[in-house]
Amino acid sequence: MTTPKQAFINADPTYQQLYQNYCSANDALISLNSQCMDVSYVIQRLLIARDLVDNARQSAEHCDISESNQIEALTGNCSDSWDSALSATHQLLSELIFIHCEAIASHRQAIPPAEQSRSQALELLNITTRQLGEEFNNLAS
Repeated sequence: MTTPKQAFINADPTYQQLYQNYCSANDALISLNSQCMDVSYVIQRLLIARDLVDNARQSAEHCDISESNQIEALTGNCSDSWDSALSATHQLLSELIFIHCEAIASHRQAIPPAEQSRSQALELLNITTRQLGEEFNNLAS
């Protein structure tokens, strides 16, 4: 249940705007942190894929003629072509990992200003809440 004092504070248009500003700043910060986590999961999956490709490359490098024939039957490529394709895939995955790392770095650089924005919005909200509380107390007495 909302107290009369809280209802008075909540009804103030300045308070409502400052509260909305705080909520927006907080949402922006949460979003940045969430984006960092999402991209980190993508990186994790890309690293797993790159490791699998790397393991396949190592297996293809040390294959005998029978295994080379199996690679050609399965892929349509001779073992050297298959090794080149795996190498190119490894490079591509590495590049994607680097791009996603840069995305995290970009998001991380945006976090301190977003934290400062949220802190400033909260400070203004707290000041206004105190002032309105005092105004309510003066009116009530």
